[in-house]
Amino acid sequence: GLENGRGYSTKIAPTGSIIFVGSLNTDAVPYTLTQGGVSGTNFNLLGNPFLTFINGDTFLTNETEDLTSATAWLWNQSTGTYDTKTPGANPGFTIAPGQGFFVEAGSTNSVSFAEAMQTHTSNGTFQKATNRPDVFLKITDGTNTRKARVLYDNNATTDFDNGYDGKMFNGVVQNFAVYTQLLTNNDGINYAVQMLPNSDLETLVVPVGVQAAINTEITF
Repeated sequence: GLENGRGYSTKIAPTGSIIFVGSLNTDAVPYTLTQGGVSGTNFNLLGNPFLTFINGDTFLTNETEDLTSATAWLWNQSTGTYDTKTPGANPGFTIAPGQGFFVEAGSTNSVSFAEAMQTHTSNGTFQKATNRPDVFLKITDGTNTRKARVLYDNNATTDFDNGYDGKMFNGVVQNFAVYTQLLTNNDGINYAVQMLPNSDLETLVVPVGVQAAINTEITF
């Protein structure tokens, strides 16, 4: 049977329905993280074990000590890539019933899907932007579109801010991507989401990088 708290990926052809049979889960669910698994990375695919939405930023904030950062990566079918979610950039974001998402394990401890994380909502996975300067840098090769996000917030710094900055998902090879890097103490990590101070904007020069095949025409 399926393990509560573990994420699963299913692809069927042609398009159709998948039927799940089992008991309704109403209790808290612990899930033990693994490091260096079959893929040689610390990424763990988790899944919402409840038939209700859960508060994603509450989960990340509660479990941040056992993760490399308070970041979740969710598959976006419309773009064919992973969206990066952090509590600072996506306050109150929710994870749908049965929704799978990646986190990066910073330990081999257990994380917990607590009953208190359940929330009543009719919203989907993606939330409206908050009232802050919010920049999306998009690129396209004519077929695929990718984006990097930069937000400006009074609580952010030019260094790494856990729970605010979210790196690009690298559990799979990214052949086409746009990203930014830190302005201070740049460690070479590529960020899909970066939050910067909302002041002295004219002095902030953001490093931007692109991954693409050679001789590809790219539009920004």
